[in-house]
Amino acid sequence: MRILSLTLALATFGITAAVAQQSNPTSVEVKPRFDLEVGYNFVHADSLPGGCDCFNLNGGFVSGGAYIRRWFGVAGEFTGEQAGGKHSLTLMTFLGGPRFSVTRNRFSPYAEVLFGGARASNSYFPNGSGSSTTSASSWAFSSGGGLDIDLTHRIAIRAVDVQYLRTNFPNGADDMQGQLQIGSGVHFQT
Repeated sequence: MRILSLTLALATFGITAAVAQQSNPTSVEVKPRFDLEVGYNFVHADSLPGGCDCFNLNGGFVSGGAYIRRWFGVAGEFTGEQAGGKHSLTLMTFLGGPRFSVTRNRFSPYAEVLFGGARASNSYFPNGSGSSTTSASSWAFSSGGGLDIDLTHRIAIRAVDVQYLRTNFPNGADDMQGQLQIGSGVHFQT
């Protein structure tokens, strides 16, 4: 058993050393790549569970990423949206997490999972004691993806970004909200 383990360890080390010595500059000399996106966001939100007293928010986003590999990076995102009418809610999120991207010709589809916080104000947030506040903070989670289309090697159009946004603001019932977030914008890369 020890001989088999030693053989596997040496084979793994040998394969790793052989791959590292290959003269392919794209796999050995990978430079970090950075990007910045700005754009418009539309959010379709619900206010109470068990039905759809749904409303819409409009706003924008700023996000950025640093790619460690061609296909893997870390992203951060700030969003801000405002609803009018009966639900005059202002919603802001501050999120970060891994982003996976594949580039084929001019098209770069990506997927991401982001974690962080959210802040809501100008609305009604009941708490367990029978009173309420006009603002609240919550943990937030977002998962989804989109498609960037290159115009030049430095500028792309973020054709679509679709995310599921989950927050836990007090609502007098289950304190959970699930929103559909759709965006579009401009993507700058180095």
